[in-house]
Amino acid sequence: MAKDCINPNCGKEIPSSAVFCSFCGEQQIADEELTEADKLRKELGKTEEIVKILKKSLADADDKIGGSNKKIRELEKRLTAEQTEQKNLQNQVAAKHKEVEQLKLLARKKKGNGGLIFFLVVFVLSALILGGVCLFLIGEADSWRSEITNLKNELQELELGQKDIKKGEEKLKQKLNDIAVCYPIIIKSLKIGNIDSKSTIITNYGDSIYASTSMFLQPQIEYVGLKPSQTITLYLKLYGNGELRIGASSPSGYSTKYDLYVSEKGKSNLVGWGGASRGYYPSGSYRYEIWYNDMCLKAVNFYLY
Repeated sequence: MAKDCINPNCGKEIPSSAVFCSFCGEQQIADEELTEADKLRKELGKTEEIVKILKKSLADADDKIGGSNKKIRELEKRLTAEQTEQKNLQNQVAAKHKEVEQLKLLARKKKGNGGLIFFLVVFVLSALILGGVCLFLIGEADSWRSEITNLKNELQELELGQKDIKKGEEKLKQKLNDIAVCYPIIIKSLKIGNIDSKSTIITNYGDSIYASTSMFLQPQIEYVGLKPSQTITLYLKLYGNGELRIGASSPSGYSTKYDLYVSEKGKSNLVGWGGASRGYYPSGSYRYEIWYNDMCLKAVNFYLY
């Protein structure tokens, strides 16, 4: 059986037991109806989104810091060059001053005021030109110093923001680790398929299953691993028309169990339950539940037609 997603922008057909839409992620039931596993799944989705935003912010901050550092280096290089030029001009002014003093001395020796006035005029004009250039360069240098100071202040703020982002990311990772203590995986979807004794698929996972062709009902899970690179034992309960299906080898209170090696993200076909002959199950309502350490991680209701 199926239903339409309640999100008006989605409206895709999803299983009637779906708690979250597999297409848009929209929650399909009220918060008070969520199981503990569903609440954690919802919290995980929010946490993963925040981690993505933080990682993007961190990358943007790194790029901006790199650009600011480059600009500071360029300005400091220009400032050094202009300071060198300024010093050269100051040396030229000092040299001109020395020349004028020598000319004044020469003029006195010749006892002529006309020569002295001429050389004084030349000196004043030269000094004014060189002095103006020096003042311009000093003003430019001050402007660059101010820009470098502003950039360094901005850089300091970016580096502080970068540290805050990293702290936030670490807190979220710790939160995920706390969740993983109880839930090593979060099952995002649970679909049921129909297979034969050689694991050949008779009915694809999630499609309608007919009692006349039913053999082994196999659950397929798509999950996020909160504690990857370890093997966990999942316990399965299969109910048919309200009755728990069990056999001689069934664990107490469950139909069967399955050892899963956890990846960061994965899709796994768990162990099927049924018989080798077609039409093994009668038509009716069924329910599969996936358990870990006395906690139901995911459940799905389905119908055999």
